Amino acid sequence: MMPDRLRHSGPSDGPVLLLFHGGVEESSLRVPGWLLAPPLVPVLGLQRRAAAAGIHAWVLRHSVLGWNDGEPVREAREALAAVQAARPGSPIVVAGHSMGARTAVRVAEDPAVAGVVALAPWFPSDEPVDPVAGKRLRVAYAAWDHTCPFSSMATFLDGARRVADVTTRSMGNDVHAMLRRGRWARFVTEQVRDLTAS
Repeated sequence: MMPDRLRHSGPSDGPVLLLFHGGVEESSLRVPGWLLAPPLVPVLGLQRRAAAAGIHAWVLRHSVLGWNDGEPVREAREALAAVQAARPGSPIVVAGHSMGARTAVRVAEDPAVAGVVALAPWFPSDEPVDPVAGKRLRVAYAAWDHTCPFSSMATFLDGARRVADVTTRSMGNDVHAMLRRGRWARFVTEQVRDLTAS
């Protein structure tokens, strides 16, 4: 994993969180630098708050903006391997916003993954549930999310509940961009601590 695409902060002995940012369904546009990429804004804010709460939080910046039939998953697997190398034996919570939640689900089958935290997730009806089999999936959604409304993920969640421990939580009157960042950060911190507790 190229070090310029993976950043971390927080105590090196804290619970481990790996965050994936959002994107769009099809795009070959490159994700610009850390300070210039709008999709990174929500997850960088979550990283800062998680690190301040004692979590060793990592963020992956993908090379391109699009899902492109699962293209981000390869980079996510590389990032997960890099985090495992840095924190051998530590359980890792993978989390993501929108497309990043879909990416997190795809890598959940890795034995090092203790659970998945999905924030305003993009879960199409044909999204496979096999990667979360036997795992814990925590989903937070916004009541005013018109990009990925809760109703759009019903088919995926129904399937996931048959193979995984799934809980959902409404974050109230917020939108897809997670404007009430503190509320989402508290949810992430709470879930990471719970999912990595021995």
